[in-house]
Amino acid sequence: MFTEIIFALASLAFAFVIYFKWKFSYWQRRKVPQLDPVIPWGTDENPFDPKRTFHTTIKDNYDELKRNGHKFGGLYLGTRPALLLVDLDITKKIINKDFQFFSGHGLYVSKNKPALFHNLFSMDGQEWKNSRIQLTPTFTSGKMKMMFPTILNCVSPMVDHINGLDRDGKVLNIKEIVACYSTDVIGSCAFGVECNCFEKPDAEFRKYGKLMLGGGSSNVTLKMLFNKYMMELGLKKHNAVDGMMNFFDGTFKSIFKYRQENDVKRNDFVELLMEMQRKDPSVTVDQMAAHSFMIFLAGFETSSTTLTFCLFELAFNPDIQQKAREDINNIMKKHNDQLTYDAINEMKYLQMVVDETLRKHPPGTTLNRLCNTDYKIEDSDIVIEKDTLVLVSVLGIHRDPEFYPNPDKFDPERFNEENKAQRHQYAYVPFSEGPRLCIGLRFALMQIKIALSYLLRNFEFRPDPSMSYNMTEIRSDANQDRLILSLEEFRI
Repeated sequence: MFTEIIFALASLAFAFVIYFKWKFSYWQRRKVPQLDPVIPWGTDENPFDPKRTFHTTIKDNYDELKRNGHKFGGLYLGTRPALLLVDLDITKKIINKDFQFFSGHGLYVSKNKPALFHNLFSMDGQEWKNSRIQLTPTFTSGKMKMMFPTILNCVSPMVDHINGLDRDGKVLNIKEIVACYSTDVIGSCAFGVECNCFEKPDAEFRKYGKLMLGGGSSNVTLKMLFNKYMMELGLKKHNAVDGMMNFFDGTFKSIFKYRQENDVKRNDFVELLMEMQRKDPSVTVDQMAAHSFMIFLAGFETSSTTLTFCLFELAFNPDIQQKAREDINNIMKKHNDQLTYDAINEMKYLQMVVDETLRKHPPGTTLNRLCNTDYKIEDSDIVIEKDTLVLVSVLGIHRDPEFYPNPDKFDPERFNEENKAQRHQYAYVPFSEGPRLCIGLRFALMQIKIALSYLLRNFEFRPDPSMSYNMTEIRSDANQDRLILSLEEFRI
């Protein structure tokens, strides 16, 4: 009996190894260069002992393939093969010109998914196309200009809050402050709710905003997918995310009902979504709630993360900070000392500062596309099979010294007109590109630049004396939280 058990175990171990060897030879069999996988994790990190984040791993994979002169290479996410793009012309073709072959993110789930899944990020095919067409008019420059005063109402409480702090040698939690501002803006614009996070730090919108930042929006999306599968299997769900979904769904529907019954109008996304429904009665309240949730999820994390890293960089680069401040002051003088939509768009150097922040610290560090039909890569014999995941390392591209010499240096001049004209269009993709370009791009940039205009005009930022400017540490919470204000105020 003992001998039989040993033989059975040895057979299982042998079959186990053979199975993974076969799975991990997928790209080799197709004559595609691949990175060495490790049984059973593939080229990804051991989830029980991760040394790097997923996005850092993908960047390192990009760097290795680039060093070896490859235009693309095969990876394994577990046993699932994925193709990582390196060449920017191929990237442009797949994301833009041949978009019809790669229209989805690969996160699409069944028609029975919860209501909040009916948003652009998780949609695919004709369902995505229809919603994109419906939503596009909501994000025009004219609509953004209409919402500008709503955002302005959210920035003054942030300045008042900082002015009310005891700053004598105290550390300012800038990450928390800009997160409260972002919550106020997105809550007000996407749900029509005055969150007042600086007065009510325990408000539910702030609570769920923290959940979103805990690992990023992609982490929340994965947890939501996990909830869906657990629900179908009748197993225990992730209660925090389940509560978040119920909160946002219920909040939007109650606001929608109140406005309908009382004929309330307001310059925000809720009004724009209601206008969309009036033009197209087939749009359901569930769909509108899902779109509002998408706006909150994407807009909150993008603006919070970008503002945090921008202030981090400006604190360590006082000359750049002063130049951005002068740009703000000079433009505002032309507009009677008023911050207007037109004034924001005239602040060229401030835009360069934001662009460089998004270059160095992109909120979305990896793009993913799912191949929906067998696709032959141009000028090669390689065919990407249907249902293969294709990845683009935004972080890898943005930190590539070929496109950005000395990539760890914070240098807004990379984005002056001359330098931009010399670079490949796809060397800068913080909001993706092609048909799935982030629909809220204008809104996110407007929200970020309004906050920076007020903060830099009122305060000078510098780092805590004990803090080091270390690229390997800047994504840790401790370092993001350790920016402090000087006592000098430029405007009261």
